[in-house]
Amino acid sequence: MKRLGIFLQFALLLLLVPISWDALNSIGQAQHRDARALDYLKAAKDADAKNQPKLAISAYQQVLSLKPDDDDARLRLTLLQCKVSAEEPASLTATSARALALRLKTLGLAAKDGPEVAVALAQIQLLDGRSALAHAAFEKAGVAYPKSGLVQFVLGKSRLFQGDTAAATDALARAVKINPENSLYRSVLGKTLHSQGKWARAEVELLAAAERREDAMVRLMLGEAQLKLKKADAAIESLHRAQGLIKEPGQRARALAALGYAQYSAGRMRDAIASLSESHRLKASDQTKLNLALSYQAIKDHKRAILLFKTALENRPLDGTNHVNWVRSLIAVGQRITAQQVYLRLKQRADSHPQLKPHLSLMSKLVEMNERTP
Repeated sequence: MKRLGIFLQFALLLLLVPISWDALNSIGQAQHRDARALDYLKAAKDADAKNQPKLAISAYQQVLSLKPDDDDARLRLTLLQCKVSAEEPASLTATSARALALRLKTLGLAAKDGPEVAVALAQIQLLDGRSALAHAAFEKAGVAYPKSGLVQFVLGKSRLFQGDTAAATDALARAVKINPENSLYRSVLGKTLHSQGKWARAEVELLAAAERREDAMVRLMLGEAQLKLKKADAAIESLHRAQGLIKEPGQRARALAALGYAQYSAGRMRDAIASLSESHRLKASDQTKLNLALSYQAIKDHKRAILLFKTALENRPLDGTNHVNWVRSLIAVGQRITAQQVYLRLKQRADSHPQLKPHLSLMSKLVEMNERTP
């Protein structure tokens, strides 16, 4: 009987071992999931703190794949998706907009629940074709959340969309003041100032944006602003980097044209000729031709300069400055009669275009001086 009891205990132990092993294995897997979820949660918070919302979104999605019931992670994920959709409207499609609106509704979130929600709801309205309501919602959010860089940034873009550049600049400047390390906010403010010809302020913002994140168009516009401010060496550096980053032919031609003029301004004529020639090859432009003509003129290659001035000025009959430059090259190679003909054509136009008279006066002196030369 005693042996039977021992046998039964042993049999029971054999039955319980697999159950205990499965339980221990399940506990181990759960602990492993929790540890991974904590790692992803830390990564999400770190990315969020560094203003890297897309990385944070990816990390929060991993958290939820491991812990589907984590309501805090789900809320933060939704708010980050709201932020990204507001900062980068192109990332929001009609389908994703409907999905985001549904998640906000499910979570019971409205504009009063935070700046991210307010701008996301307005962005969804804009994508849905309700532009008047959307822009009104952006303005309302700007009043409700004056200290939110996100709201001020999106408000600025809304005003740009409506053509109110001055008010847009004010909102974008507030966004940068609130979040000075945000390269996106600085780049949009810099581009807006660039479009208004406010070169000194544009240079400050575009340079700050470029220092935080490399961007080809930011570098290009920075170089153009520096060129306008007569900072040729700084412009050459910015534009050289820009043309190396840009792949689209039209924009690369623009960068090379600006680079070439910067090199011309700095007295680097051979470099200027190379850059301007490549720009013209990519995209023909009368202005690029004229700058190329000036570069050849500077190295006394007047025959090439004359051909370029002639073809470029066919479409620019009122460009008095470059008609004078054309005459200079004509006289330099002894084409006095052609120079006089150019002068007479400009003189005829001056009767109906008084702005040509100062150039006509200078051209007259050049032609007369040539006539008196023995």
